[in-house]
Amino acid sequence: MTRQRVSLDGYWSFRAATDPADARRTATVPGVWQAQFPDLAEKPGLATYQRNFSLPAEWAGSAVILHFGAVDYWAEVWVNDQRVGAHEGGYLPFEFDIATQVRTGGQNTVRVEVADPGDEPPAGVPPFSEVPHGKQSWYGAVGGLWQSVWLERRAPVHFQALTLMVTPEAGRVTARLPLAAPVVAGQRV
Repeated sequence: MTRQRVSLDGYWSFRAATDPADARRTATVPGVWQAQFPDLAEKPGLATYQRNFSLPAEWAGSAVILHFGAVDYWAEVWVNDQRVGAHEGGYLPFEFDIATQVRTGGQNTVRVEVADPGDEPPAGVPPFSEVPHGKQSWYGAVGGLWQSVWLERRAPVHFQALTLMVTPEAGRVTARLPLAAPVVAGQRV
């Protein structure tokens, strides 16, 4: 099976925690919210991104991977109102297999709660002074879905990671390749 991708870059519904509960703005992903909304420039805090998407019916039975290039700094992700996971760290990609949460051939919703920590962060999020960062702090607050977001169709049985362990004194390299699902007898991987 050839991997297929659906980009979720573009316009997302956006609401900062300081906005009225019924307020909705339009944010462009990828991009930081501080650069898109003058009233939020230099403001860390909480925000919610949301977007609808649909998947082709032929994706049924496949692994459906929701991939984030990077979210600054903390993200919690829901698909069709089901929590799929969370990630801490603003500079690395992360992904979730959402095959059990999505409807192929129908409408779906992804929602991402994002925390860009400041000096008084929300509960469970460290203050900015404790967050690993380099010269990025020179630029002021930069939060949100600042790298691309996409969906990827994979075979149900696929490698989740590759870990190489080198033992030079033994002249040995060991590889660990965990699979996303068990292999059924006679099935090709």
